[in-house]
Amino acid sequence: MESKSWCSLPWQGVIIQPWGKVQMCCYTDGISSNNINNYLKSSKLLSIKKQMLKGEKPNACRVCWETEKLKKDSWRQKKNKQLEHLLNNSQKQNFNFHSFDYIELYISNKCNSKCRMCKPKWSTHWIKDYYNPVIKEIFNYSAEVEKEVVRYNKLTKEQLDELASIINSKKTHTTISLRGGEPCYAEETFYLLEKIKNKNNVSIDLTTNGTIVNKNLLLLLKQFKDIHLGVSIDATDKLNQYIRGNNTPIQKLFENTKEFLTLQNIKYFFISNIIMIYNTFDNQNLKAACKVGLNFEPNYDDKFLFNPMHLKSHILPKNMKEMIKTDWIKKSVIKNESDSHLISKWRTWTQQLDSIRNESLVKIEPLFSELYYG
Repeated sequence: MESKSWCSLPWQGVIIQPWGKVQMCCYTDGISSNNINNYLKSSKLLSIKKQMLKGEKPNACRVCWETEKLKKDSWRQKKNKQLEHLLNNSQKQNFNFHSFDYIELYISNKCNSKCRMCKPKWSTHWIKDYYNPVIKEIFNYSAEVEKEVVRYNKLTKEQLDELASIINSKKTHTTISLRGGEPCYAEETFYLLEKIKNKNNVSIDLTTNGTIVNKNLLLLLKQFKDIHLGVSIDATDKLNQYIRGNNTPIQKLFENTKEFLTLQNIKYFFISNIIMIYNTFDNQNLKAACKVGLNFEPNYDDKFLFNPMHLKSHILPKNMKEMIKTDWIKKSVIKNESDSHLISKWRTWTQQLDSIRNESLVKIEPLFSELYYG
């Protein structure tokens, strides 16, 4: 019977941010350190493990508990399915045990896109726009946070060497999840893959915006056990460029994806699609375009954006919600009351970025005209 409190990540996983912060999970706060050894010895991590072994639900993991209350698969449940079988009962009961079976690596925030739902913390391409006074006020970073994240951040060679040493010393299977920024744009990705290539017990989970693919990258990727590839495309051509802050045509994304798919060791491929206010009405169009552009029907990882709040689909007024053609999106947004107080924030955000970037949402999606102009 599945445990209602135990999670594999405190025993088997680690997440490393581009500024070197090591933490248990992207959904928990406060369980972190500035290096791997200190993280593993932290009293907070130890406390989490002890609580889980007692059948308790740590408050730090409340995002998963709330997700499970809604009868949806939480991150905890997904990771347990992926990782739990790698441990025996003795290891599960040992709160001093850690096996690095899953390493989620935000290797750098270097990125060639500036997605409207993103921030300078995760994209160097965003930094210039951040300093617009109105945009900066919406972010509302403290001086300390601004100093830490509004800059180019990357893992150092020393940190990457430490990771490579951990991975190369392992006899059991490891999944390395490469995130960004844009991992295919970061020199650090190539450095790490070169250090750990030819490991037949390493799987690579690569999420990319699909704008960059080159022979050196493909040569490195083909030397691993298997690849899980996710390509992020949020809308059809012009709208996707608008959302992503990148002028790469969707047809070029399809061509690059096909080049990735020439790898014989790709075990699973999907299109990652974040549903937000801008693309709420485009989901069916996107899926039709992907089927034609790729010459097959891909898997999709469709998920709603919940942060920043002012870009959620759920803030749409009722009359616009009724216009949604995709049933599962429509059902979800209709059962949630409109957060009308966020519409003005969305309008300010969208108009300000349009002005900075010399773009216009209403030229691409005219149905937003009334909401846009108020």
